Amino acid sequence: MLAYNENDGIIFSNFSLTNATEYRNYVSGLLNLQPNQIDYPASSMYPIVFDGSHGYVDEISRTGVTFQEAVIQGHEILLAGAMGNRSFNYIYNVFPCLHAMDLEATFNTNLHTQPRVFDSPIAVQELIAGFTLENQPLLPTDVCRHMDRIIKCW
Repeated sequence: MLAYNENDGIIFSNFSLTNATEYRNYVSGLLNLQPNQIDYPASSMYPIVFDGSHGYVDEISRTGVTFQEAVIQGHEILLAGAMGNRSFNYIYNVFPCLHAMDLEATFNTNLHTQPRVFDSPIAVQELIAGFTLENQPLLPTDVCRHMDRIIKCW
C-alpha cells in the first residue's frame, strides 16, 4: 500500500523563488532538463496562473505542486507499476498535510477512550491493519463516513 501527504511537495520547495525565471531554473535542475525542454512543463503543465485553479497561488506553491507531481507522485506510479498495478494508494489529507505528518496517525498509540468518537489516527491505523490482514484496504462502515476528511482513496 502506497501513501503520501497531500502537500508533501511544499516542504521540498525552494522558498526563495520570486519569479518565473527562478522557477524555470529550479524545475530544469529538478527534472534534469535541457534549456529547450523546459517550456512545456513551465508553460503548459504549470502555467503562470496564480488564482488557485492549478493548485498553487504563487511561485513557491507552484514549485511545491511541481515537486509533488513530478517526484512524489511519479515515484508512486513507478512503485505501482513494479507491483503490476496491483497496489493500493491513499493520500493523507489532514490539514496541513505536510511531509511525514501521517506518521503520528500511522503509529500513534494514544487511542481515544470514548467509543463512537471519530479519531483520524485510528482510522488510518485501521486502514493499514485492514490492508495487512486482507491484502486490501478495508475499513469499518463508521470510519468510511469520515474518510473524505482524512484521506483520498482510490
